[in-house]
Amino acid sequence: MITTSRLRLRWPRFRTRTLLAVMTVLSIGFGAALYLWPSPRASTAVVPVLGPITDGGKTTALPPPSDAEVMRALQRALPRGAKAPTMNVRIVREKVADYVDPVRVYPMIGPGQQHHAHYRCSIYFSRGAYRPDGRYIITVDHNHLHMVGEETPSL
Repeated sequence: MITTSRLRLRWPRFRTRTLLAVMTVLSIGFGAALYLWPSPRASTAVVPVLGPITDGGKTTALPPPSDAEVMRALQRALPRGAKAPTMNVRIVREKVADYVDPVRVYPMIGPGQQHHAHYRCSIYFSRGAYRPDGRYIITVDHNHLHMVGEETPSL
């Protein structure tokens, strides 16, 4: 008679207190890592400071948003996991608003005026031969500062 012995697997035994301690340490570690991880949407852009606005002169905004800037803004606006269209794309930009705020004192800059320019960007794209074309509309804001008073030469 042939006997076969089965290999019996045993689950490791842990105390409840040990499991709770390990889970607490792991959750605190992951929470701290997520809190300290830099956000991809954190704005690190520097606001340009231009010369003073001349009396009676026309204030012109910075150039309208480029195609790359519009596509980056669209990608940020879409839900996570969705992809922005990249083929057969047409971008139409129209200026919605262009205005200058009253004089205000800004830290590390001094007195200045903030110039706002808002653009409505329509992104038209084709989905394929048998589907209707699509459109996204996003708003891109350009802000910059104008110094007030005399320009001081930089040393």
